[in-house]
Amino acid sequence: LALGMMAEAVSRACRVLVKGHEEAMWRLIRRCLSVPDSVEMTPDQPDTFDLETAQRRSGAFFLKTLTNCSPFAVVAMVGVARVTRSFLRERRLSLSAALSRAADRSDLVTAVSTALDEQRISMKAFIKQYVGGASAGVVQVGLYVQGLRYHTSKLRAGREELPPVSDDAAIREIAHQARLQLYADEKAAAQHALARLGKEAQRLARAAALAGEKTHFMKTHSGAPRVFSHAEVAELNAKRPADDQLELIGFAGLLEHHCCFPNCPLFLKDLRPPDTLAKSRRHLYHHLKYFFTPHYDYLRALHARAATVLRGSAITRQSEQAFLSKMEEAFSCDSSPDYDAKYWRELLKEVRLSILRVL
Repeated sequence: LALGMMAEAVSRACRVLVKGHEEAMWRLIRRCLSVPDSVEMTPDQPDTFDLETAQRRSGAFFLKTLTNCSPFAVVAMVGVARVTRSFLRERRLSLSAALSRAADRSDLVTAVSTALDEQRISMKAFIKQYVGGASAGVVQVGLYVQGLRYHTSKLRAGREELPPVSDDAAIREIAHQARLQLYADEKAAAQHALARLGKEAQRLARAAALAGEKTHFMKTHSGAPRVFSHAEVAELNAKRPADDQLELIGFAGLLEHHCCFPNCPLFLKDLRPPDTLAKSRRHLYHHLKYFFTPHYDYLRALHARAATVLRGSAITRQSEQAFLSKMEEAFSCDSSPDYDAKYWRELLKEVRLSILRVL
């Protein structure tokens, strides 16, 4: 019972130190037992520890008052109880009888005081009394590291009883567990690093494949697309099936669901599935996705903006430089990391000429 009370007092104080953090628990155990912060990558871990260092560091713990019932409070309570019991037996008195007479009360206080002076009430005497011939240093370290390792009932679950602290077997078991925990953490970190490298390799492979697809796509989609006037659309529709008519987007000359790049194998083909003739342009945008990935080679609404600029100012229709300045200002092209001044200016020139043809 006395050892159980001591273990509970130590466990409660350890809970205050750990504060619910498992890593803090293992860090304190490793520090006490001088377990290194890195171990060999093998599940066969040693159980060695430095007893001298462990005694010093666990001793510092026992000197702290972390709860309202410290380990030394347990020593004092049990010691006083033993002295009182012995006193009452010698005089054949009950506690109430001894406390009712002044002389007996005075003698009882003297007996307790003498026991304290003679260090019969001390941690060393407690260990000698309840743990037999065990080393006081080993018991001290064992109580501390067991208190850390099993500081909650949840951590003690599944164990009928903890190893006795009368020898160093309990300490060695926890030293071994501390190294196994480090091994598991380092193994998990290594596996995570390998997984990260694998993901990076996959990302690079996807990027390379995407770059290859884009290169193939740009062979048939370079420069500016062809734009159409209302008259041209009407003329083409007259020769096309009723379920595959061309539609203009606004006044910029581009088509709703058809690719406008003459070199594209799908030029003037309806990109919507035959059974899904919806108004959405997502199938067109999917076809043109390589303009926007992995970097931009086109700007959304480029033709609409260009048509607006050209329709709104005679100067831009007459002056190529004025048009380029207006467009670069509108899109802030030079803020993009993929901005290539020569490429964009040539593209804008083509767009200007093609839209002027249909305005």
